[in-house]
Amino acid sequence: MQLLEEHNLTEGMVAHSLKVTEIADYLAKKLDEAGEKINPELVNRAALLHDIAKFKHLDDDVRHHQAGYEILKGEFPEIAEIVKRHALDMILEKGAFRCWEDKVVWYADKRVNHDMLASLEERFKYLLGRYGSGSKGVKDVIELCRKPAFELEREIMGKAGIEPELEALG
Repeated sequence: MQLLEEHNLTEGMVAHSLKVTEIADYLAKKLDEAGEKINPELVNRAALLHDIAKFKHLDDDVRHHQAGYEILKGEFPEIAEIVKRHALDMILEKGAFRCWEDKVVWYADKRVNHDMLASLEERFKYLLGRYGSGSKGVKDVIELCRKPAFELEREIMGKAGIEPELEALG
């Protein structure tokens, strides 16, 4: 939390990060219980810090996931690697997700609108409404991410033995 304060995240951004962390923790616990190789503590820290650079780069062209990586790589290299992979379009890069930790943090972030649990469908509608009206390229990228996002959801839920509604976390 101290790092988030040092990087001037707004109250809303902190609330978003806390909700992402709650979802990521739940998924990591379920995957761990199902026998998957995952480090729940690493998931927790990466989920909490995934948007550490977001406030600094709201009004410029720097991608906050890369800036977050730069902030964290010296002191927390494992966390930095996960933060670097949480951008929406990362799911389009073959081999971008090296481990469960990458997948869980990416997915948990996509399940949170502001500080509320949302379905993937709701989240994609939000992303299209917020970012898809400017550049056609941005809208196209968001649409391209939809199918692999739902595939990742099925993979996580299947391995964890749970349903995507995550009702306990609403």
